[in-house]
Amino acid sequence: MMFGSINSSGAIIDGIEQGEANDILLPNQLGRVQKVAVDIGGSLAKVVYLTSGPHNEGGRLHFTAFETDNVEKCAAFIRSLLRTNEAAMTEVDDGGEGDSSCEPPLITEDSSSSREGGSEYSESSMYSDADGGDPGPVVVATGGGAHRFRDLLQRELGVEIRIEDEMESLTTGLNFLMREVADEVFTYSEDRPMQFVTSAADDMFPYMLVNIGSGVSIIKVTGEGTFERISGTSLGGGTLWGLLHLLTGVRSFDAMLEMTKSGDNTKVDMMVGDIYGTNYDKIGLKATNIASTMAGVYRKSLDKQYTDADIARSLLYMV
Repeated sequence: MMFGSINSSGAIIDGIEQGEANDILLPNQLGRVQKVAVDIGGSLAKVVYLTSGPHNEGGRLHFTAFETDNVEKCAAFIRSLLRTNEAAMTEVDDGGEGDSSCEPPLITEDSSSSREGGSEYSESSMYSDADGGDPGPVVVATGGGAHRFRDLLQRELGVEIRIEDEMESLTTGLNFLMREVADEVFTYSEDRPMQFVTSAADDMFPYMLVNIGSGVSIIKVTGEGTFERISGTSLGGGTLWGLLHLLTGVRSFDAMLEMTKSGDNTKVDMMVGDIYGTNYDKIGLKATNIASTMAGVYRKSLDKQYTDADIARSLLYMV
């Protein structure tokens, strides 16, 4: 399947067998193609960029993130990609082959737009030739921060910043992942965690998208480019981060996630087993289900001893 100028057929997630989900590999991508985009939300700025494989065969989508409070670091990272790419293209112009590894440099391409399944979307490209002159760098951005920090990005990067609609980018991207990338969609239960499923493109719609960012938006998607926000809540990732800071003093996002790994929420939460002493089989509740978040700490009879990591784990499950 061609997603604009990217051949996404056979796309797989790298590292899935090792329990890690990092890059997306595009084994059938040919040629020197460059894509880069940034999504700046209320809490995090996420960057995705594509590099070519050895001898321009295959490609890799890389993902990285920065705290929005450190948006200057995000801009510096993108600037380093721009400079690396410029140096590589100079080498190619001088008769060399450039860097053919799966790390930067990023490869150039003219900007274009495509229509797939009746849905129009913008192709995020590093280089544009809209004026018919020499191509100039373009960084595509979305999210609320794309508007707030547009001037900063233009000043720091010295390039055009092209803003795309956040919800359209979100739904188009998810449709791409569901349709093109193996082992991307899964079901989850306590007994059978992460059971991967596949669905035909014509069976995808309609679906409900719960987008958990700093807050939460619930979006009904009925087709390519057809969607509406039907609900949402202010309790989201930003809530988790804020409460963790108030209760434990942790400040950075990475430190927060690291803290949750070693925590045990049962030392803070009131579990079904704390109330019934066993499962509540009649309504399908296991003793290990959470009955009330953080309610275990005030029950003196339970005598729960807890750490900051346990609080972090409890809040993660709550949100």
